[in-house]
Amino acid sequence: MPLLPIIEKSPFFRFLIFYTAGIASTDISGNSSFVKAVVVAVILILLVLQIVIANRFIGYYTGLVTGSLSAVMLFLAGILTGDVHAMRENRFRNFTEAPGYYRVHLIDSPQMRESSLKTVGRITHRMQGGQWVRDDFLILMYFELPGMALPEEGSNLLIKAALKKIAGPRNPGEFNYGRYLASRNIFRQVYLKKGTWVLTGSGGRSLRALAATWRMKMVNRLNTVGSVTAYRGLLAALTLGYREDLDACTKQIFSEAGVMHVMALSGFNVGLIALVLEYLLGLFSGSRLRIFNTLIIIFFLWFFAFLTGLSASVLRATVMISLVMAGRLFHRKINTYNMLFAAAFFLLAFSPGLLSDVSFQLSFSAVTGILLFQPLLYRKSTRGMIIDKLWQLFTLSCAAQLATFPVTLYYFHQFPVYFWLTNLYVVPLVSVIICVAGVFLLVTAIHPLAGLLGKILAVLLKMLYGSVAMVEGLPFSLIEHVYINAGQVALLFAVLLTGTLALYRKKVLLVYPVLLFFIAYQVTGLIHTYGNTNQKFMMVGNLKGRSVIIVKSGREAIRIADPGPVIPDASFRYSFGNFFAEKGIRQSWEFQSTDSTLQQRSFLRGSLLTKDWQGNLLMDCCGNRIVYLRDSRICRNQTLQRIKVDVAVVSGFLDAKPESVLSVFDTREIVLDASVKNYQAAVWKKASALKGIRCWHVSRDGAFLIAIHDSGRGN
Repeated sequence: MPLLPIIEKSPFFRFLIFYTAGIASTDISGNSSFVKAVVVAVILILLVLQIVIANRFIGYYTGLVTGSLSAVMLFLAGILTGDVHAMRENRFRNFTEAPGYYRVHLIDSPQMRESSLKTVGRITHRMQGGQWVRDDFLILMYFELPGMALPEEGSNLLIKAALKKIAGPRNPGEFNYGRYLASRNIFRQVYLKKGTWVLTGSGGRSLRALAATWRMKMVNRLNTVGSVTAYRGLLAALTLGYREDLDACTKQIFSEAGVMHVMALSGFNVGLIALVLEYLLGLFSGSRLRIFNTLIIIFFLWFFAFLTGLSASVLRATVMISLVMAGRLFHRKINTYNMLFAAAFFLLAFSPGLLSDVSFQLSFSAVTGILLFQPLLYRKSTRGMIIDKLWQLFTLSCAAQLATFPVTLYYFHQFPVYFWLTNLYVVPLVSVIICVAGVFLLVTAIHPLAGLLGKILAVLLKMLYGSVAMVEGLPFSLIEHVYINAGQVALLFAVLLTGTLALYRKKVLLVYPVLLFFIAYQVTGLIHTYGNTNQKFMMVGNLKGRSVIIVKSGREAIRIADPGPVIPDASFRYSFGNFFAEKGIRQSWEFQSTDSTLQQRSFLRGSLLTKDWQGNLLMDCCGNRIVYLRDSRICRNQTLQRIKVDVAVVSGFLDAKPESVLSVFDTREIVLDASVKNYQAAVWKKASALKGIRCWHVSRDGAFLIAIHDSGRGN
């Protein structure tokens, strides 16, 4: 179907565009209650006006007028909906962190961590002025291990604790876990030690908690599968969306091979369940059973959605398939595009925070790409059935990857080259694994049959893991360190949409907008690359309480870590991977601050010189002097004139009073690294304020970043 008729015949597309624009423009109304009241009043006035026009001017062409009024109403409704979500977040910005008494109802199944138990609870009451006041908000909860009898989902607790803020990213470009939780209406967290909570009973399990319990029971059943101990996490992720037992190596292999989507429980899984149920119920078909069969399928689809945690991809597929089956039941013509837009509209109306959710964006981009691009790539011919099915699968994979690669590059800065190869066999193989695992869950009580199916699953999982690992290990399997900004994402989508329109309409003139958008994309990329090439800076970062100093020049960087265990690559990528991609860093070397080779060599095209100075590290970068203080012997030097440095980085290992350090060094910046404790930081900040020196604490204030200029004295 051509692009413009798709829009014309999909009213929910227009609803979605204006409503989404309103959600994205939430900040327009600010925090003013008066503005919100005006927005509500305007919506009501426009609604009344539209009704009057539609009834008063019968026969008069009012499509443009009523359409414009509807667009404005949807835009304002989006602002209002987004404001409701923002108001919840704003309430907790100045929420007290003093210890208090709270009544909590656990709504999620607890998950075991290395040293704690993690779950989600709902605050139902809080103590205020000696009385219980009703309240309603979600918190992230951690219970100390080992402890007394641990709670279960549905339990009611009385706790005495301080509800802490959920920390934002420690370093620039790092994943914002606080924002991720805020999109799910979780704004506070608490760590409960022994004796700070007591079980008061059970308030009954919510539907969500009950679904989590059922899922854990099924995960435990899957864990009994034969000789697949190494692949149990993979099996649970593929079938039930439970990824807690999935190791980092498996995630990396599947991600770099371009098949991570099979673990995300996308519409593929939901569609497969619908097809299997439809086939089985079709054996008992009949005009009287048609309604009953449809209701059974829809019920099981929603049961599966709740069982797997109501992820965006599963919700989208469940809503779409439910609408398709309902429309088919009433003999309605199916408009797949309109149903896709309707699913997005209803999900955003229910939870506007999903708009910034990565999985939501990827899910809808992939399905839109399949619907829009796959017919262009796939042309049915006289090919044999097997070749035709393979070609259909290949074009479907390419269409989904084409639609999602701007989002993938923006968030993950990488592109799997052999995605087309792995999807050819992974999708059919995963389909078989899901079906076999489903039968296995049904017959676990029949030991001989369950044992046979367990062995079959073991072989299938071994084949899947080994084949994906083989493709991931091929040369040039992954293009990494690709950075694009939000503007370039919009330009790439503009290229795709205008290119698709040109192919559908088959007009040469439509090629010019494609070239224009592509040139704009290339120019913005070149400007960004040129800026990175000539950029030099020094940053003191925070890596889970450890300090790391990064000095960058051009496309190269030095990483200087404080003494301690070697920093794992996965941890470093999580904290600094996005930042390195944005700054165009292609090569970096890591040293500990005590490493002798660091003092003996020059790096970064001769722009960084280092010297071991009485147990401390003195760095000279293009005339910018930076000292990393970790040994108090330097304070014993009695000099007539203080030593001038641009930045003094203080380590938690430094056992010296601030006055002693400031009597030796003349600096305008003091940076307390992540190893400095809060009580130490308070002393340093007080001493710095008396001297008029800026003091920055990385653990509290975030990473410290300073530009370096060849003339010296960075700013």
